[in-house]
Amino acid sequence: MAQPTENIRDVLQKANDGWNSAFNSGNADAVAALITHPTRLYCRPPMPS
Repeated sequence: MAQPTENIRDVLQKANDGWNSAFNSGNADAVAALITHPTRLYCRPPMPS
């Protein structure tokens, strides 16, 4: 099995920094470019009391 050349924490931090920069600058096109696949939001129904 090949060993990864990048540390996963570094990869995730870089992606997170890019997202934060795009979002905080208000650049909707840059945020949209970071979404590379169809995204769905799943909401759990309220639990009965």
